[in-house]
Amino acid sequence: MIAASSTIPLLSGARFDLERHAQLFGPLPHADHSVIASVGSAGLTGRGGAAFPAGRKMDSLRGRRAVVIANGSEGEPLSSKDAVLLSDSPHLVLDGLSIAGAAIEATDSYLVVPEGRAEQLRRAVLERRKSGWDTTAAHIVVSTAGFVSGEKSAVIAAAEGRRPVPKYSPTSSSVSGLKGRPTLVHNVETLAHIATIARFGVDWFRSSGLAGEPGTMLVTLSGAVNRPGVVEVSMGIPIGTLLADIGRTDLRRVRAVLIGGYHGNWLNSNEFAGRSLSRASLAPLGAGPGAGVVHALSVET
Repeated sequence: MIAASSTIPLLSGARFDLERHAQLFGPLPHADHSVIASVGSAGLTGRGGAAFPAGRKMDSLRGRRAVVIANGSEGEPLSSKDAVLLSDSPHLVLDGLSIAGAAIEATDSYLVVPEGRAEQLRRAVLERRKSGWDTTAAHIVVSTAGFVSGEKSAVIAAAEGRRPVPKYSPTSSSVSGLKGRPTLVHNVETLAHIATIARFGVDWFRSSGLAGEPGTMLVTLSGAVNRPGVVEVSMGIPIGTLLADIGRTDLRRVRAVLIGGYHGNWLNSNEFAGRSLSRASLAPLGAGPGAGVVHALSVET
């Protein structure tokens, strides 16, 4: 296990510089089944919106010659966290894809992304193999833009070379996914967290966030904020703090906030006062952190 500062961010700024990435995060750790237990003990949940326990999902596919897919298609309206992560720390995502694949003994791995990011990522995969950093032959797949293209069955369809649209199936993808094979689909942010947990350990991950909802998450701040963009915050950060201190917003000028994106909910100023960005705090209001969308509406709107 590599020692690390508790402040090391997912958005490292290393971009496609593999040497800089290595300086910041250290070598790619050896991965085996123990990674699954670590991810489970860390309490990591999926950062794509559904918040399913990541370790439990991985454990269900262990040793079944599965396929692993990194979902970077990001169809969620108002969200740009995955795009920023893939530009800012692409090697961390690719590390997570490699680690997760090794942990479940996957035979094939895919990264599904919008067209504009595919070529750089293909070059990154080639560099990793040529340099000996990673032996994973990840396939970079292009998916069309749109909300439905980010749904799990649509992502699987894209990896199969089909049109990326959702398809109902009574069978879980963990049983029958890509070409009928057991398939693990993780959001790219989830995989980046797996890469850090494998390096720095459970206690490091749990040093941020809440006991019941540990770690950090990427949030896309937009709307009536003075400093919009993608930021990494601890789970459970007060919404008022997120808007005022990070978004540099006068809370008196905020009429309502959309939390969680398309499947989230609008909260007026009285509702979000005293609430935090956590499932436990937001569930009574019919909301949740979701894919990390926080969109403010001004009183002038």
